[in-house]
Amino acid sequence: MADNKPTKIPILKIILALSIGYFLYIEWRKDDWQARHKASVKEYLSPEGIAKRRAQKELEDRKKEEKLANDPVYQESLAKMADIDSAISGLIGLNVLTKVVMEGGYPTAYSLPSFSNATLEQKDIILRCVLMWGIIRNPNADFVWVFDGRTGKKVGNWSESGGWRQAD
Repeated sequence: MADNKPTKIPILKIILALSIGYFLYIEWRKDDWQARHKASVKEYLSPEGIAKRRAQKELEDRKKEEKLANDPVYQESLAKMADIDSAISGLIGLNVLTKVVMEGGYPTAYSLPSFSNATLEQKDIILRCVLMWGIIRNPNADFVWVFDGRTGKKVGNWSESGGWRQAD
């Protein structure tokens, strides 16, 4: 009678064969990838590639400008931004604030003594204007820092939800 036992192939030989095949495949792909990468980098850094990207960027910018020039909402936003900027300039001109800047992504107002003497309602109006100025620059801004314009010490902060909070 013939022996019908399956032939045993050592598992280590199978693993070794698969590993060698996989290694050869990876090396082949790596060489192919490196060749494609070198070609794309060479084209990207070439004067023609730079000129092509620059022309494409200019075309995109021109299209954006044309689209915005005809957009009434954008034009209205520009007018509102100009109004807010002139209001901030007016507050600085009236010696209420020394400057308004963005620090850490939030609007920061540097105040003078006349701000400290203002009523809470007046402070709300002033700081709401500063917050609107900040939201134009960072839509996530939700409060205003207030520092003394002369000493640089923190005076307090203001938000729509919490109102004025005096610093300790």
